[in-house]
Amino acid sequence: PAPGRGAASLFELRAALLSLYPNLVSEMHNLVAELNRLTALWEETIAPALGMIQAQAEARIGVLRAEAARVERNDTLNAQEKAALIADKASTLLTPIVAELRAVVASVSGPPRTPHEEAFTRGPGLALSDGLRLLESSLLSGHAPSTSWDAMRKAQRQIHLFARNADLRLPALSPRLAALQGSEIPMPGLDRTGGGHGVGRTG
Repeated sequence: PAPGRGAASLFELRAALLSLYPNLVSEMHNLVAELNRLTALWEETIAPALGMIQAQAEARIGVLRAEAARVERNDTLNAQEKAALIADKASTLLTPIVAELRAVVASVSGPPRTPHEEAFTRGPGLALSDGLRLLESSLLSGHAPSTSWDAMRKAQRQIHLFARNADLRLPALSPRLAALQGSEIPMPGLDRTGGGHGVGRTG
């Protein structure tokens, strides 16, 4: 096939389906979006990334502590020079960590669309944002980032608790799926009633 023909064929197929079955195409689009939401809950999405960042941060903070101790032993530097050197080293080591954290926080900072996401935003999402702000301000002010990282540890604990205790019933995770009835989407094992296949609640 000619280059790009596959994509063009898919576009033509979608256009044909949309003209013949507009409701079905719309419902399928919504169904796939909601299923994607169910397979990528915010707390599950960011937990592995935060674990990797945590390991990197702990290692870099260890390097920073060793460098700070070395600078403090240098009697040829005054207190202001020592503080400046340590702050510069902290910025070099931890600015990449802060950038990664910003990306993680941004991935779960959009408007919540479900009760589950609202609960996350009010709980661990808020702690995560607060921890990031504290870490950013500590780098700008030259304060000890090792202490500031405690807030991120607290946020991670809240995320793990949230994952264990969250309401995982369908109405909380996806109200749209929970309320879906009389859909035109063909569902194996379900009889067509009322002009569509029942999806979600029955009875």
